[in-house]
Amino acid sequence: MRNASILLVLSVCVLNVCYADRNWPHGEVTRAEALVFNLDSSQTMRKHIYDGRHLAPTAIPKFYPLDDNQLKAIMRWVEADDGLLERGLSKCFVPRHGFLFYNKKNQVIASLSVCFECEAFRRYPDIKKVVAPLRPTPSTIKAAMGRLHDLKVLTEQMGLPHFKAPYRASRDPNHQDITSQLSAKIIASRQELQACLGSNDTLVPHDATVVWSAGATTVTLSPASEAGRRLDKLERRCLVNQLQVLAGAVYQHPFLPTTTRITLTDVFPSKSHRPGLPANSPSSPGGP
Repeated sequence: MRNASILLVLSVCVLNVCYADRNWPHGEVTRAEALVFNLDSSQTMRKHIYDGRHLAPTAIPKFYPLDDNQLKAIMRWVEADDGLLERGLSKCFVPRHGFLFYNKKNQVIASLSVCFECEAFRRYPDIKKVVAPLRPTPSTIKAAMGRLHDLKVLTEQMGLPHFKAPYRASRDPNHQDITSQLSAKIIASRQELQACLGSNDTLVPHDATVVWSAGATTVTLSPASEAGRRLDKLERRCLVNQLQVLAGAVYQHPFLPTTTRITLTDVFPSKSHRPGLPANSPSSPGGP
């Protein structure tokens, strides 16, 4: 009778997938979204798509919602791991694909970051201890690789792209990260920004500095005046408003930055025309 009970339990595990950790994530997951991140190798690579406070700044701001079947499939996939993929089959870990898990209050309660290149994944919050075979056999490694392939197929069904050359892909406007997309949009809107300035002796620069930190975006723009003229209040207000509109067009998802701080810095390339005038005069009107 006891042997029959054990056989029944094993049968249930085979059919429904034996769960490695039934207590993760802590809370009921009602929906999930997937993203791509860490394509640009010139940026600091992030280990998690979400660290408990903020989305990784290297994320591409395009969200792929999972349907109910895909959500169940990804949860079964995580629960089925025997620890080999979570510990990793190689020593590197540069995840390109991430998943955000939401509760019924629309709060992110967990995340999953996957590196297909390094054959590994990490979850947030981390589980206390990853239990994996101490001496993986060829058969257990083959099984882990099979599970990784299954996940890749699932992500392709979700519409997530995979890249043979991630850095090259990051140069594509469709695959730029959060700050790069806003920077590119500012550059493309240079003519509209120039219209804010009342004089042709002051020019909007061909680039802008965009930094995302602690869930807020800081944009620094430095119009240059050959005549040493400072921006007046109306010009500053117009530039700030235009930049806020551009930021709003990029950051439409509720999980992206809601605060954009604008810093305008007067630049005087020809200081020799105005002795004693400082090279820079910072101004931070700030965003909403």
